Amino acid sequence: YEISVNVGIMTVLTAFIMTVTMKIKKHLSLAPLIDGFKAAFDDYKDKRRENSLNYTALDTALSGLACMFYKSESMVNFQERMEKKHHKNNLQTQFGVSNTPKDNQMRSIIGSIPSSQFAPVFENYLTRLQRSKHLAAFQFQKKYLVAIDGTEYYSSDKISCSCCLTQTKRDGSIQYTHKVLQPIICHPDQRHILPLMPEEIKNSDGIDKQYCEINAANRLLPAIRNRHPRMSFIWLADSLYATAPFISGVLDSNEEFIFRVKQGDHKKLYNHNETAPYESLKTTATGSKTTIAHR
Repeated sequence: YEISVNVGIMTVLTAFIMTVTMKIKKHLSLAPLIDGFKAAFDDYKDKRRENSLNYTALDTALSGLACMFYKSESMVNFQERMEKKHHKNNLQTQFGVSNTPKDNQMRSIIGSIPSSQFAPVFENYLTRLQRSKHLAAFQFQKKYLVAIDGTEYYSSDKISCSCCLTQTKRDGSIQYTHKVLQPIICHPDQRHILPLMPEEIKNSDGIDKQYCEINAANRLLPAIRNRHPRMSFIWLADSLYATAPFISGVLDSNEEFIFRVKQGDHKKLYNHNETAPYESLKTTATGSKTTIAHR
């Protein structure tokens, strides 16, 4: 379970690093960002047996991050590349790792790390952007647009674990998956997005897709607020979240939202709009001859 979650998290972190390192500032170059990753493991207590500590959890996690950063097709492919001297030198120079465990051992060690261990890395990177004023470019009406959406990062009809989400297909076979609710900071005028720490969608969240995602969101939103108490948010989401209880939770936190609604999911709302008395509101922008009529 943890190996799937952590590999997914490191994939997101890699995207964050590759976005941030496009900046010119020295403290946003690769080396300081890797230092930020290392800092998250300062207080990590490895629970493996003492005779099994040939490779530290930090070095193994960094190796997994490097695997994503170098765009290796798989961990096996990554191991084969690291056997070549110049690739091994890059791993040592850029990530500070001299030796990596073999494929199966790497999976085992990464799987032993609690996914929550990676949360401070996202905070560290966002803080660096904030202090360098780069985060200000993502402000929208002095707030930050955070889009949330569920995404699947593992799927199999053969390999499963006790934490897998299950879906019975039409032919009666069972699909095993792992999914997260992924939040990103975005802006209509910015080409890049800034991912935040994802929230695992658990099989205890329910069977229905809507309840699964909303239950995960009820954990995610408070976690984001706690990690970034000085930031104000406008939440963006699809029609799954356009429900009275969820909207009330957002409003109770003095926040705003933009949720998509669909006719099939919100029949009463569409019926109300279609049967409501027609009232026209016309507006003309300053310096423009165009008049827009709103119903």
